[in-house]
Amino acid sequence: MIKVENLSFSYETKLILDTINFKINKGEKVVLLGNNGSGKSTLLRILAGLYFAKGSYFFQETLLTKKTLTKEFRQKVGILFQNPDTMIFNPTVYDEIAFGLREFGFMDVDNRVKAMAEKFGLTHYLSLSPLKLSGGEKQKVMLCAILALEPEFLLLDEPTANMDPKTTGWFVDLLSEMSTTTLISTHNISIAYELGDKALVLNDKHQLIFDGAIEALMADKQILIEGNLLHIHKHKHKDFNHSHYHMHNF
Repeated sequence: MIKVENLSFSYETKLILDTINFKINKGEKVVLLGNNGSGKSTLLRILAGLYFAKGSYFFQETLLTKKTLTKEFRQKVGILFQNPDTMIFNPTVYDEIAFGLREFGFMDVDNRVKAMAEKFGLTHYLSLSPLKLSGGEKQKVMLCAILALEPEFLLLDEPTANMDPKTTGWFVDLLSEMSTTTLISTHNISIAYELGDKALVLNDKHQLIFDGAIEALMADKQILIEGNLLHIHKHKHKDFNHSHYHMHNF
C-alpha cells in the first residue's frame, strides 16, 4: 500500500524526522506512537501529500512528488487533524459533509450525506454550523466528511483527543468495522490495543525505533522507555513514598 524510504524532514534548521523507513500493507491498522514533538503529525502530513520531504514515499507503487500528486490521490488518502477547527470552513454540517462529495464528482450527494449523517449520529445537526458543536462532535463531523469520500488510506492525528469516553468507544467500534488501511497517531498507549495490531514508535530524536506487533512492543521495556511511553515518577502509598515505572493514559 505505502512504502517510506530514508524519509527526513526539517523545518528551517530544526530536525523533525530523521531517516524513517517503514511500509504499511493494504488493510493494516497501524498505531503511530511517540510523545508530543516526536514528529507524528508531520509524518502524517507528509503521507497525506501536504508536505514534501527528503527521501522517498511510494503510494500504491507510485513515487509521490509534486508532479505525481493528483486529485485522485487526494480522494484516496484522507487525513483528520487533531484540531477539527482547522478543517472546518462550511456554514453547516450538511455542507461540510457534502463539500468533498461535490468536489470529487460523486453522484447522488444528498442521499450520501444523509446516509453518512445517520451512521454517525449527526442527522439532527445537519442544519447547524459545525462551529457551534463540541470538540468531539466537530471531530465526528470531519471524520464523517472524510469517510464519505471512501478513502483507501486514512490518516488520523490524535483522533480521540477531543472525545469523551462514550464517543471514544463509538470511534473504536467504528474503526473495528472498517477495512480501510489506517494509520493513527497517539501518545496514549493505553488505547493503542484498541486502535490497531501494529505499532510504529518515534523517539525524541525523531527516529523510528520500533516497527512491529503491539504485543511485542508492550513486552519491550527499553523501547517503551526510549519512546517515552513508560516513565518513572514518585508517588505515595499511605505513609511512604517510592518510585517505579508507569504506563499512563496521558
